[in-house]
Amino acid sequence: MKVAIIGAGAAGLSAGYELSKKSIPVDLYERDETLGGLAGSFLLDGGYVEKFYHFICLHDSIYQETLQELGLSHRLRWKLTDMGQFYNGTLYSFGRPLDLFRFPALTWTDRIRFARAIMKIKSAPREDWRNIEYTPVDDWLLKNFGSNVYHSLHEPMVRLKFGKYKEKLSASWMWLEFTGSGALAQKYGRGKKSASWKAEARPLWTRWVMRSASAAATSD
Repeated sequence: MKVAIIGAGAAGLSAGYELSKKSIPVDLYERDETLGGLAGSFLLDGGYVEKFYHFICLHDSIYQETLQELGLSHRLRWKLTDMGQFYNGTLYSFGRPLDLFRFPALTWTDRIRFARAIMKIKSAPREDWRNIEYTPVDDWLLKNFGSNVYHSLHEPMVRLKFGKYKEKLSASWMWLEFTGSGALAQKYGRGKKSASWKAEARPLWTRWVMRSASAAATSD
C-alpha cells in the first residue's frame, strides 16, 4: 500500500509523519513553493511573518505530545492573552464572565439567555455534536442565543473567519468550540493561556516540516 497526501499543511505533514513511522510509503503533494500551509511564514522586510493567525490551547495534548516527540517542546512559549469584541467603533473586553454584563449591545434578557445557552451546551453529552453536524451554524446560533446576540457577537466573528464559506459551516464546529474542544472555549472562561504563533515560531515549523518530509521520503 502506498498513500498519496494532497496538501503539505499541518494536517498533511502530520498524516505523512504518522504513516511513515509505520513504514507506509507516502507521496506528499504541495503546489506552493514552501511547506506548512497557512501555518507557514513568508519573508517581509528582513523578518518572517506567519501567513495566518494561529494559536493552541492548554488542552491541546496531542499537539504538545507531538512537539515533545520531535524535540521541539522548548520552542513553545505560553503567553497570557485576552479577548475583545469590536462594536460600534469601540473595543470591549470579552474574555471573562463579567464582560458579558458590561457589553452594551446586549440587553439583560440577552445576557441571561447567553449564559443559560452556554451552560446548557457545556453540560450536554460530549457526542451531541453529531446531532447538529448537518445544521447550518447560523440557524443553530439564532435558535440558541437569539437574534441580537447572534448579530452583535457571533455573526461578525463567523463571517470574518470563514468568509464566503460561512454559509456551509456546520453548527458542530461552534458547538465543539463552546464545549472545550476548540479555541473559543478557552476564551469564554475556561482558560486564559494560549500559545501565540509569532515570527519566532518559524524554526518550530521548519523542523516539523523537515522531519515530516524526511520521514515520508525515507519510506518511499
